[in-house]
Amino acid sequence: MKALVVTQFGGFENLKLTEVEKPVPGEGELLVKIKATSVNPVDWKLLAGGRGGIGPVFPYIMGWDMSGTIEERGHAARRFEIGDNVYGYIRRPELKTGTYAEYISVPEAYLSRAPEKIALKDASAVPLAGLTAYQGLTTIGHLKSGEIMMILGASGGVGTLAIQIAKNIGAKVIAVTGPANLGYLMEMGADACLDYTDSTWVSKAECTPPDFIFDCVGGDILNRGVKALKKGGRVVSTTLKSFPDETLHFSGMFVEPHSRNLDLLTDWIDKGKLNPYVSKYFTLNNAIEALKLNREGRTRGKIVINMYD
Repeated sequence: MKALVVTQFGGFENLKLTEVEKPVPGEGELLVKIKATSVNPVDWKLLAGGRGGIGPVFPYIMGWDMSGTIEERGHAARRFEIGDNVYGYIRRPELKTGTYAEYISVPEAYLSRAPEKIALKDASAVPLAGLTAYQGLTTIGHLKSGEIMMILGASGGVGTLAIQIAKNIGAKVIAVTGPANLGYLMEMGADACLDYTDSTWVSKAECTPPDFIFDCVGGDILNRGVKALKKGGRVVSTTLKSFPDETLHFSGMFVEPHSRNLDLLTDWIDKGKLNPYVSKYFTLNNAIEALKLNREGRTRGKIVINMYD
């Protein structure tokens, strides 16, 4: 099968599209023919030099989430039938077998049935970003109905889904983004949008101080945004593990695979309450271009790599 592999840490020159052995499902595993995978910042960040707690086995296949169809079942794997459409976030303890490939063998516990109301290729945009948003808002952030949440870096894959999840919970949402995305995020359900290039955006946020900040961007925007936080409010960050101001209720996060969480997101999608936004499609042959575009940080929603028509 074709796969995009990382030969060593460094730049994009260390990525190679090559033929590798098609996996065989082990006990409790499913062989999935991958329809699509989505591009996530963690892909190129890991390429640049890894991340604490995740060790590489070179050459490893890049990629963390996918959608596809079950082609073969290993011994005792009986949750799904051959031919079922599934999707999932495939995080392993080591970097070895990823989703930038035509097939993957994965424990069935990692998978959920794919939504029926969106295209299978678009379902690949949900697992990592959707679980990050859901776990950050609920499991870690304990967002409640009626609270005000401010999302920093709201136009990306995680932020776009976080807006909709927060609205499903019953919260009010202030989205912080660049000027080109203000109208787009209002369409996604934000109650208000603030332009981070406007020097007064923090003082505007202070007029209705948020109970909770969900950070998807870090840097100066986070450093400034926390000044608007309501006293006693919480901050959950996808970019940092800790924050210099120890008076803040600050939590860093790294998303975990969770099929029951993903089942809830599936239900919302099929009921029209959650809609992933895909800004552009690539193929496995030009996946490196997709990674470069994602690294620029200016895309709306998600970028998807479609394996076949």
